[in-house]
Amino acid sequence: GDDAPGALARALRLLAAVGRAAEACRLLDIAVRPGPGAVAESRRVLELARGLRGADGHGLSAVVPDRASAARDACRPDHGGQDRAALDRPRRAPADGPLWTWLVRALVAVDHFDEAEAVLTALGEETDRFGEDWSASLWHGHRAELMAAAGRLEEARAEAESSLRLAERSSSAHAVPARLVLARISTQCDDLATASEQLRRVEHMVPRVPAADRTRLDWALAQFHAASGRPAMMVRTLIDAEVRTSPDPLLFAEAHTAAATLVRQARQAGLGAEAEQAAAFARHIAERNPGVRSLRGGAEHAEGVLRDDATALHRAAELHRLAGRPLAAGNALEDAARVERGTGDGSRAVQLLESALDLYLDCGATRDTARAQKKLRRLGVHH
Repeated sequence: GDDAPGALARALRLLAAVGRAAEACRLLDIAVRPGPGAVAESRRVLELARGLRGADGHGLSAVVPDRASAARDACRPDHGGQDRAALDRPRRAPADGPLWTWLVRALVAVDHFDEAEAVLTALGEETDRFGEDWSASLWHGHRAELMAAAGRLEEARAEAESSLRLAERSSSAHAVPARLVLARISTQCDDLATASEQLRRVEHMVPRVPAADRTRLDWALAQFHAASGRPAMMVRTLIDAEVRTSPDPLLFAEAHTAAATLVRQARQAGLGAEAEQAAAFARHIAERNPGVRSLRGGAEHAEGVLRDDATALHRAAELHRLAGRPLAAGNALEDAARVERGTGDGSRAVQLLESALDLYLDCGATRDTARAQKKLRRLGVHH
């Protein structure tokens, strides 16, 4: 699309900001590899450089103009530009998983769902080009992630189940994304038995699971503990101030309600330091990715829960709505209703809960729906 360079710039910026500069640089190498369209590529590289400037990317933005020079040289046969560019290109550390998965994950994280869908569609149509990096099971697992992020839970479940059916033909590790999606959806739909089974299967595979998927495993486990009524365990799965453990920044880039959920559970468990840390992590990621609405929404959401700030929670709900994340928007509205009720504005709390309930119903989030209905009944509203 017309915004493809901007989408790629935001995706690379996010990867750099969460400590995945190696993957970002490898994606950049592919995006601006010199070729017949090198002049046009040069313009795109410079646009990427502007988009990346300021990212915490270990010199990533400084590398971009070098790629532009290499692309220009490729247009000059006298200089042997492409060979020289290949020699000059820095070697990168191996990516944690196939490189295409990082592009899809980053695009989803920065709210470019259509672009992520386009990448997956192109991959599905050109499987022969990707050799050993290609797995149909992995493809369906990442498409399930995309559907879940957009609040399309039934479609996400169907993709995840397709992944598991195909997993017998490929590495079992390729089914990990699908199993984690199923675990999270099952938790949201109050099917804790299925969630537990999927988490158990992934935990047995931990030595073979990429580090980035272990981050997702930690989040799925934390959500399971929260749903099971264990707030302290939920928080300490990710953050423990006493032993100075903290989560991978990737968590807050991909799970946009993680910080707010951590703050809420930490307050319930009396873990004030952990609540403050969770809000600070979300703020840190959002500041380094200022163009990503859902990351700003995640930071506002966490701050609103931490400070009982209804204004911040309303901003969070709107940002999540604009980003196309209805479940996150519903969570923020539900938290705003709690704060409004605490100030004595019961009618406003009812309006906010009804708005959250509509979003949950549309997404098929059974547990969230039941919780919102229970709160409405307490306020005298019966659906």
